[in-house]
Amino acid sequence: MKETRVTVGVCARDYQGLTRDPNPKNIKGEFSYAIQSIDAAISSADLQAVRDAFAAILRKLPFLVTLTAAERRTVFKAGPDSLSFVENAQVAAKNNPAILPAGFDSAGFKNDVELFAVLTETQQSGCFSSVSD
Repeated sequence: MKETRVTVGVCARDYQGLTRDPNPKNIKGEFSYAIQSIDAAISSADLQAVRDAFAAILRKLPFLVTLTAAERRTVFKAGPDSLSFVENAQVAAKNNPAILPAGFDSAGFKNDVELFAVLTETQQSGCFSSVSD
């Protein structure tokens, strides 16, 4: 059985003796980097199982797209902190349909808000932060 070895460097900063300026660009003083290596191995079978699991996720979420850097700059940013605002907007749209344009798709908006809530919960479950860290 073939194994793939991965070593990842994790950087932890030691900020002793730094000024307490709230702007990180204005931090003055000396700091050192402590590198902790993670030495791990994954078997070929486990690696294939992970790839298969990601492929299954992508099949279940066919609407996911990859944006270019230019597209990312032009779209509205809605992260976990925006969820309550978006949910409140959906409630306001439901309770006050007369304030919306005639062509506004309230049912579609409701579906989008529900999907946003589910994806936000999934993202915050911890699995994806471990992958991206």
